[in-house]
Amino acid sequence: MLAREGCNRGSTADVDPRVAALCGEFDVEIVPKSCYPKEGQTRAVGSIRRLIHDHGAAHARLVLCVLAKAIGQTKEEARSLVSRRIPI
Repeated sequence: MLAREGCNRGSTADVDPRVAALCGEFDVEIVPKSCYPKEGQTRAVGSIRRLIHDHGAAHARLVLCVLAKAIGQTKEEARSLVSRRIPI
């Protein structure tokens, strides 16, 4: 799927404020489902909300921390982040 240029960002007013705050901590922009996310963007607000609900905000923060640190790295480098402790 190709990323659409000039995708309408839409409103994030209906996003859970906990999700918006967590994404803001890691400079992750929330984009609508109609957009293909680029580096530093997500449309997975439902998944992040479920992480917070099911496992707590601290666990969701750790997951986003790992994903944020993996941006721009090879698969092997990203996998090594998961297997070691990451300072938060």
